[in-house]
Amino acid sequence: TLSRRVQGLESELGQPLFERTSRAMVLSHVGTKFVERARLVVSVLEEAAAEFTDSAETGLVRIGCIPTIAPYLLPGLLSAFAATHASAQVSVREETTESLISACRDGVVDIAILADPVAAPHLERIKLYEEELLLLLPIDHELADHKTVSAAAIEGNPMVLLSAEHCLSDAVGSFCNDQTLQPMGVERVHQLAMIQELGSLGHGVSLVPE
Repeated sequence: TLSRRVQGLESELGQPLFERTSRAMVLSHVGTKFVERARLVVSVLEEAAAEFTDSAETGLVRIGCIPTIAPYLLPGLLSAFAATHASAQVSVREETTESLISACRDGVVDIAILADPVAAPHLERIKLYEEELLLLLPIDHELADHKTVSAAAIEGNPMVLLSAEHCLSDAVGSFCNDQTLQPMGVERVHQLAMIQELGSLGHGVSLVPE
């Protein structure tokens, strides 16, 4: 039955959706594009169904959040939400910015909490807050007792930064470029907590959200 429906759809489109071999059947170029559009259609239908069946008291909210924000912002928000919506459900998805933009666009998550700048003109954006980037130093560093530190003062210090897939890495890179600051001996990690640990051990300085 499925094969006949696929063949009927291919006949209607006038192009093959699959490339068939003796060993496998894979999506053709047209098939890949068609699946992308089909997923959008399904997500719209799901959103429409949720709009009429979900209740503010018992519905499901799917939240996506980047790793540099999730462990610091979400616990308080989720606790407050649970206190006022005890019967509602919340699912959390922690991913990088690019993955969450795709998930939000495709209807996999309802809300994505990201850091600016975000290149997603097809999504509605609401600004929540701003926070400074702070210089993270070992407690015995010669600059640790300074109230302000210039970019020139940290020139030549090794740095500990997040891996390139994290948007914070872009923000720090932009700051360094603007200040013509050339980091040396950069170590890359995946968690802010690891930056703090390596910083305390003297591996280098870093720039982290307040």
